[in-house]
Amino acid sequence: MTALWDTAHLRRDLYSFAAHLFAAEVTSSLYRRLTSGAFEPTADARTLVFVEPELRALDEDRAVEELAIDYCRLFVGPRAMCPPYASVYRGEALLGGRAEARLDAFMREHGLGVSGQAARIASEDHAAIQLAVLSSLYERVVEVRGRTDQRDIHLATIGEFIGAHVLPWMPVFLGDVSNCAERALYSSLAQVVTGLLDGEPAPVGRTTRPTAAATRPTSKISWSDPFSK
Repeated sequence: MTALWDTAHLRRDLYSFAAHLFAAEVTSSLYRRLTSGAFEPTADARTLVFVEPELRALDEDRAVEELAIDYCRLFVGPRAMCPPYASVYRGEALLGGRAEARLDAFMREHGLGVSGQAARIASEDHAAIQLAVLSSLYERVVEVRGRTDQRDIHLATIGEFIGAHVLPWMPVFLGDVSNCAERALYSSLAQVVTGLLDGEPAPVGRTTRPTAAATRPTSKISWSDPFSK
């Protein structure tokens, strides 16, 4: 089995890309990326269809509109089929609520903050924010690749984050997306993220941060299309 640190750069990019797709509707430029053949997230995902032939047969503007309709039906509403918020799936009374407070505390403790598109999300317990956090944590694994002590601390932090913030709700959310999506893009995206989470380290309790992290500048989380590079 390939070690997690050997796939850290790919996991970083995939979590960032998934955050991008869960955060907003697909733009025309992103649609062209998806249909160009350049988007191949993982070997395991190459059997998945991201843009079905029916959609490819439409002109670009109509295809993007169809994806926007599915995005809004799934994630926006007025009665979203799969609200992308931990607080909703964890049965909390208010959007954000304790789920957002817990995530905010984790991000402050580990030197993470929001910027760019992430700052415009209504509540930090949104799936896109959590996936962007995972991307940022894997960026730290990439940065310390040759230093096993630091690398293992960052991998343990990832396990802590997944156990406390992701697993209590996101697998059910992803299952709902896979089942409810009318367009292949979102059902396939849910399957890709599910596969990533299945391959993550076992959840752990609280971790001890490296001493140097106390003075580390805050990392601003956001997301992008890493496959356009």
